Amino acid sequence: MVTTCCPSIVISSPPLFVGAIACLFIGHVLKAARWGLFIVPFQAVRKAYLFRSLAIGYAMNVVLPFRLGELLRAVSLHRLSGLPLSHALSTIVLDRMCDLLVVILVTALLVWHGALHAPLAVPLAIGAATLLILGMATANHWLLKRACFAIAAPFNHHVRRWLLMTCWSFFTAVRMLTKRRLAGLFVLYTLGMWIAYVAAFLLISKALFANEPNSFLHRLADHYLIGNLTRSTLSLSAGQNEWIYLAFLLTPLVLIMLYGLVQSRLYRAIPFFHDSITRTFHGMFSATEHARLLPFLDHADQLLYLETFFNSVDSRAVLTMLEQNRDIAVVRNVSGGSNATTMLALHGDRLLYRKYALGAEAARLRVQYAWLSAHAGTLSLTPLLAAKDVPGYFSYDMPHSSDAYDLFTYIHSHGVDHSWTHVRNLLEAVSSRLHAPTRTVADPELVRRYLREKYLANLRLVLAAPRLSALVAPETLLINQVRYRNLAHFARAYDEAALAAVLSGDKSCTVHGDLTAENIIIDPNTSDGYYLIDPNPDNLFQSEMIDFAKLRQSLNFGYEFLIRESTCRVQGETVIFRHTISQAYQELGGRLDAFLRERFGPAGLRSVCFHELVHFTRMMPYKIRQTESSAHIFYAALVILHNRYHDQYRD
Repeated sequence: MVTTCCPSIVISSPPLFVGAIACLFIGHVLKAARWGLFIVPFQAVRKAYLFRSLAIGYAMNVVLPFRLGELLRAVSLHRLSGLPLSHALSTIVLDRMCDLLVVILVTALLVWHGALHAPLAVPLAIGAATLLILGMATANHWLLKRACFAIAAPFNHHVRRWLLMTCWSFFTAVRMLTKRRLAGLFVLYTLGMWIAYVAAFLLISKALFANEPNSFLHRLADHYLIGNLTRSTLSLSAGQNEWIYLAFLLTPLVLIMLYGLVQSRLYRAIPFFHDSITRTFHGMFSATEHARLLPFLDHADQLLYLETFFNSVDSRAVLTMLEQNRDIAVVRNVSGGSNATTMLALHGDRLLYRKYALGAEAARLRVQYAWLSAHAGTLSLTPLLAAKDVPGYFSYDMPHSSDAYDLFTYIHSHGVDHSWTHVRNLLEAVSSRLHAPTRTVADPELVRRYLREKYLANLRLVLAAPRLSALVAPETLLINQVRYRNLAHFARAYDEAALAAVLSGDKSCTVHGDLTAENIIIDPNTSDGYYLIDPNPDNLFQSEMIDFAKLRQSLNFGYEFLIRESTCRVQGETVIFRHTISQAYQELGGRLDAFLRERFGPAGLRSVCFHELVHFTRMMPYKIRQTESSAHIFYAALVILHNRYHDQYRD
C-alpha cells in the first residue's frame, strides 16, 4: 500500500487549484448522470436530488471508513425522491462495482509499467469475481438467482420481499446497460468521469504537492487503491495543512449541494442561465419513458413474482410477462382456476382487466380471444379493448365496470328471484342464439374419444396419483361423517360403451365451454343485463350439455365455495372439510334442474349430470399440482358426486 507523508501545503498555483476543483465538480456531475442511468428509466428523479444525495454520501466518505457514506447516499435519495430504498441501494452497488473494475484496470496498468508498487493478486481476484457477477446478472444465470434466494429465504415474507426486490433491482439495472442507447451513454459518462477525476488529481498535485515526488500517483492511490478503500479520506491526511486538500475535495460537493438548493431562486434571478443549465442536464438526467420495476402494487403479488423469478432456471417467460405488462399497475390478481392470469390493473387513469398467458397457454388464450371476437354479435360478451401477441405471450384487455358483479356475488346480494331471471334469460339466449344455429348430430366416435381421453384417462391418473394414495386405497371413505364408496369402485364399474349410451342423445354445436357462475357477469349497463367472459371453446366434444353442466357445477355442488376452502383433515379413511353451499345456490340448483328436465327430458338431465362428473374429473390433475389440501378436497368432492350420480341412476 502506498502511503504519503505531506509537508506543509502551499498553493503554488491558484489557477491550477481552481481548475482541479472544476474538474472534480465535472467528474461528480458525470458520476451523478451515470448513476441516473440506472434509475430514471424506472422513476423520474430530479437531478437536484441525485446531486444532493451524491454530495452527502461523498462528504460522509471523507470521515467514515468502508465507504459507509454510500448507505447515506441511498437513504438520502430514498427520502428526497421516494425511490424505493432497495432500488437506490442496488444501483449504488452496481455503480461502485463499475468503478471497482476501472480502478483495478488502472492499478494493473500502473503496476505493469512500474509506476506503482502494489500486490495485484487480490485486486485481480476481486475484479474477476465482479465481472463474473455482472456477467451472470446480465444472463439471469440461475446460480446467481438461487444464491440471492438462498440469502433471502430464511427471513419472514416482509424482509424476504425487500431483499429479493433489492436483488431484482440490481438484475434490472444490469440488464438496462445492455440496451444500445444506455450502454453508449454509460461508456461516455464513465470515460468523461474518470478523465475529469484523473485531471483533477493531476492538477491538485501540481497546485499543492509540486515538491513531493510522485504526488499524483500518491493522491490517486490514497483514494482508489483497494487497500485504502477501508479507510476514510480524513484518516489518510497528515497534519492540519491537509485542510486545504480537504477543501479541494469538499468544495465541488458544496457547489453541487448549492445548485440543488438554489435552483428555483436561480431561475427567477437569471432565467437564461438557469435554462441553459437545465437544457444541458436534461438529456443526462431524463428518460423518454418510465417503466415500472414491477407492475404489481400488492406486496403479495410482488413476492410471488420475485420468488418465481429467482427460483426459475429459464427466466425468459417470466421476463416476457414483465416486459409486456410495464404499461399497467396491477392492483390485484383476480385469476380463477385456469392457467391464464387475470389482473385488475390501472392503465393510465383507467381501471381494466388484463388476462395473459405464457407458452402453450398463450395459444389457448388466442383461441379464447378469437372466439370472443367472432361471437360478439351473437351473445352478450365482454367488450375487448386491446390485445398483445408476441412469441410465447398473449394478452387481451377488458373494461372494468363498478356496477358489474359476477353471478356468485350477485346471487348472494340480490336474492334468488332476481338471480334466476338473469340465469333463465342467459340459458334461453345461449340455447337459441349459440347452440341451436349450429346444432348437428354428434359423431359416435368423437363421443367415445371424449369419454376415453377426458374422463376415463383422467380417472386413472387420479387413482395413480402419489399425493392421493392414502385416500385411494380404502374401499370406502367417511367424508364429513357420511360413508361413500371410493372412486376405484366406479372406475371398475363404468365401461366406455355404457357411458356412451348415456350421451347418445347429445348434439354437437358451438359452445361457450366454461359457463360457471364466475364467468357470468351481471351488469345493468348492458342491453341484456349480463355478459359472458372466459370461454373455453377448444373441447374435443362440443356438446350443448357441457355449458349447462358447467353452470350445474356451480349451483349443484358449490364450486365457488369449494375453491375458497383451504383446510382438509385426513386420518385413515376419514376426510373432514367444510363443504359450504348457500341456500340461494341450492334453490337455484333446483330451478336449473327443473329447467333442464323441462327442456331436454330426464335423459337430457342425466347427460348434464354426467358431464358435471367429467368436469370435476378433468379438474383433478390441476388440483393435484396445487396444494395437498386442494387435492384432498376435490378428491372427496369427486367421490361424493360419483356416489350421488350412481345412486340417482343405478342402471
